[in-house]
Amino acid sequence: MVLELLCWVSITLICYAWGIGLLKLIFGQQIENSTLTLPVICFFGLGVVSLVAWYLSLFSPIQNWFKITIAILGFAYYASTLNRKFFFSRCKALIAGLTSLDYVLSIACLVMVIFLASSPVIHPDTLNYHIYSVLFFDHFGMVPGLVHLKPQFGFQSLWFVALNVFEFRFLTDASAFYLNGAVLCWFILFLVSEGKIFGRKWQGHISILPGMACFGLLFFTLISWTQIRLTASSASPDFISALCVFSGFYFLIAASRDRENTVFPFLAIFFSLMAVCTKLSVIVILLIPILITVNSLLKSHYKRAFEYILVSILVLAPLITRNVVTSGYPLYPSSLVGPLPVDWKMDRENLNRLQHYITGYARYPIDTKDADSNNKMSLATWVPNWWEHLYLSDKALLLVILMGLVAMVIFFGKWKNSVSKTWGLAFLIAFTGSIIWFIYAPDPRFGSGFLLSLVYFIFAFLFRNSNDVSQVRYIKILAGFKWIAVLVILLYVGYRGWRYTSPREFVYPAGVAQNQIPGGGCDGRLKEMMLQNGQGLFPLEDSCRTFIFRGKELKNGFRTLH
Repeated sequence: MVLELLCWVSITLICYAWGIGLLKLIFGQQIENSTLTLPVICFFGLGVVSLVAWYLSLFSPIQNWFKITIAILGFAYYASTLNRKFFFSRCKALIAGLTSLDYVLSIACLVMVIFLASSPVIHPDTLNYHIYSVLFFDHFGMVPGLVHLKPQFGFQSLWFVALNVFEFRFLTDASAFYLNGAVLCWFILFLVSEGKIFGRKWQGHISILPGMACFGLLFFTLISWTQIRLTASSASPDFISALCVFSGFYFLIAASRDRENTVFPFLAIFFSLMAVCTKLSVIVILLIPILITVNSLLKSHYKRAFEYILVSILVLAPLITRNVVTSGYPLYPSSLVGPLPVDWKMDRENLNRLQHYITGYARYPIDTKDADSNNKMSLATWVPNWWEHLYLSDKALLLVILMGLVAMVIFFGKWKNSVSKTWGLAFLIAFTGSIIWFIYAPDPRFGSGFLLSLVYFIFAFLFRNSNDVSQVRYIKILAGFKWIAVLVILLYVGYRGWRYTSPREFVYPAGVAQNQIPGGGCDGRLKEMMLQNGQGLFPLEDSCRTFIFRGKELKNGFRTLH
């Protein structure tokens, strides 16, 4: 845990430096006077560093010289006295106005995260393919036809790049994910800080909305296993993509409230693009960049619109390029576009079967061989089984959304008159994303970015206005919930610490033990082949050869036998 905490601080300093450095380069004095909080700047900096590394991976492995350079340049930022003062001013702004209870809640949440982040990684998907998608960046740039070894190896994610850049493997003999805890710290501190002001101005009215929304989001993501807790203890990109979706919506609404601010629409676009690069299944969020760009064109801001289009191309180019090289499909695992005429392309039939498996698995656990038959089930057949397998917290979330939509239809006139045009468009984007989620991959962890945003856009107008009496009542109720949350978190941490935490984990994270990599059977042999040294071919049994080598080195890639 000591090492974990030190890495969190280092990652925060590095990402903040890259984030604030680029923002000042683009927007100059506007950043000096902005209200951007430290967690937002860090998250933006993480996206920038990861994107640079992703571009590097198009041509070569992500080697240690690059990671060291990123760290040195990040720490060099603090050599300037002015930069240090500005950094500490952001730190002070983050905690200004916090109550003692806010500090207790924040510390309790962070203690829980550090216990989870230091524990052994047992998440099946992480052990099956996430960890290898991260490690492959050490050995290869792009490998044509990588999907022929394992279809999941074709899933491109900016999060895997970020984990590789900040892996710090020289610190311990296990593969640990230090970045997870750092990002979750930023998220928790952002919510506590944003929700600290009761009765602040919101769209010209006194509102208790900020505190309600922030604590509600924090509460749900704590109790739902697939949000904060799963992210802290695995390499899953699901919740990270949700954070990007939240950020895109947050700055879209912020831009509508401050139309002179050019930073907010830029961040709304960047985080939306970052969401798609993290997990392609949230592609509907690209409606935000489209909306902002079209709005700029309608207002004759042609230069700004061109800049938005250029940023979109620059951010999405590595994703599309790597998808084409690994599978032959620009939007893999979707067959909507492609395949391109390359010899390493995946058969469309196999890709359709993979899509059916993803949908079937999201409905409820199935075997690959049952994917096609399960995909043909009627709504009335699969929904009851799907509902039965959901966590209680996810059932509650979906019921709240359903009841909210019914109430919104009944009181549509009041809802429409209470929200802005941008608010309504944001609701439509979240609603569209939720519908597509339900059709293609209805596991709540795959759609939490849209689902939780939808709750906000449905119910927020109810808490828009408040008087002094309701504010006092709200503060008391919220304080009670915070104390309950603190008590439950501490009990949970105490239980985990007593039952599952070894003394060594108080210093070093357990991570993924080396004896868990690469596993047995043909699957393990193929992973071992890719992790050797990136050169030459590898002796494989005929039973493990489901592909043809395209050359004399692994980097030349693979193509199908058929």
